[in-house]
Amino acid sequence: MWCQLVRIAELVQRFFGDFLPKQRNVSPHTIDSYRHTFRLLLPFLAARTKRPIDRLGFEDFNADALLAFLEHLESQRSNGVRTRNVRLAALRSFARYATVFDAPDRLFSLPQVLAIPVKRSVKPVLGFLNRGEMTAILGAIKTTRWTGQRDHLFFSLLYNTGARVSELLQSRGEDLRGRVIRLHGKGRKEREVPIPSALAERLRRWSSRDNYFSPRGQLELPTDFACCITTNLTRGRQGGGRLCCRDRSLPRTRANSLPQEATDWSRAGG
Repeated sequence: MWCQLVRIAELVQRFFGDFLPKQRNVSPHTIDSYRHTFRLLLPFLAARTKRPIDRLGFEDFNADALLAFLEHLESQRSNGVRTRNVRLAALRSFARYATVFDAPDRLFSLPQVLAIPVKRSVKPVLGFLNRGEMTAILGAIKTTRWTGQRDHLFFSLLYNTGARVSELLQSRGEDLRGRVIRLHGKGRKEREVPIPSALAERLRRWSSRDNYFSPRGQLELPTDFACCITTNLTRGRQGGGRLCCRDRSLPRTRANSLPQEATDWSRAGG
């Protein structure tokens, strides 16, 4: 049993320390997601086997236990189907690695693990804002305060670039060149998007005057910015209805507004 404990500890360490970052060059976000899966899995297995985590052996990692873990995520932690599938992807990746590189006869039975199905989920219809709603949102932001000026600038960037919130949050000072901003998207995909000259100038003024960019060079925003987005969208929604701002709402708004007459939203905030 001691040999098993040493081998499984070394295997997990090599999986996260060598295989994912060095051999596969997986992004830090993916590694964090996989690591969180194991933070949830190991306590679950410990409770299931009534043994402490440091006494778990290879025999505890089997298809039945993984199925029970996935069911636990949905029933006890109220995770959605998409989150369940993300956890399953992490378990499959570790199973393949363990089966090929170490303990093929004692850790996972690869066919059984791969046979665990990925659940289908209902894909929600992605909405978008019409021109009146977008105008109302920008008009509801009070630009007399620096927080309002920041919010208006950020919403203007979201609209004019069609970027995700996460893409703008990863932007750095050197990503703005002239009137072109470089966006760092999911999957390490990069793209350059032209923005209106007035908006580019506003961004330069803000970055030099109000430390828009953090010491690390990334766009500096407060941790409660999501709340700020929801509040402003709620205020701007015509009819008083609550509007949920998903990460792809404004990109779709931009795409649907292109056939209409072009408008430079950046000028509204001065």
